[in-house]
Amino acid sequence: MPHLAVNPFEAAYRQGLAAFISALERTDPKDGATFKQALTLALDRFGLTATSLAERVGHSKGTISKWMNTDAMPSLPTREIVLQWMIQQAKQQLEEHESEHALERST
Repeated sequence: MPHLAVNPFEAAYRQGLAAFISALERTDPKDGATFKQALTLALDRFGLTATSLAERVGHSKGTISKWMNTDAMPSLPTREIVLQWMIQQAKQQLEEHESEHALERST
């Protein structure tokens, strides 16, 4: 079987996503500014959607938008749920990405 070279961009993406997951795991939900930054990055750059988050936490997409764009913040318990959701979603994305590339390498 031929072994395909690892695309350096794919490797960098996986490393970035893994670093993002690690940063999320270290995030203190009590720190509102950090929470807002993490939420914005998760939704803007890692393909997570406000709609799926809204469904998970029982708030509207508009409320999620307010969290990102105003001084409005969810309650601490909701922030903890949101952080866990972001971690779960990012890990799932990384696992799917790695699985796809493992299949490509084996063919």
